[in-house]
Amino acid sequence: MADIYFYKNTAGTEVAKWPGISVNTENGSRKENQFYLGRVIDREKLIFYKRDEGDYQFDPVTLNKESIDEKDLPDCKSPLMT
Repeated sequence: MADIYFYKNTAGTEVAKWPGISVNTENGSRKENQFYLGRVIDREKLIFYKRDEGDYQFDPVTLNKESIDEKDLPDCKSPLMT
């Protein structure tokens, strides 16, 4: 199973992406199921923020994203506060 890749963007904000898997085709290898997760809100609980999706929790086993209410977010980590 792939691991989430955490890094800092050019603004210095911690963000993450799901690296997906490499697939070999007759035209060479390519990435499949690779996508940007967004701004990291809680690294341990895998909570992220994307402008178009809001706050959500990511499940790396099923690749599902579950919306999270603002009241359930960790204190002082809201993307709107920084």
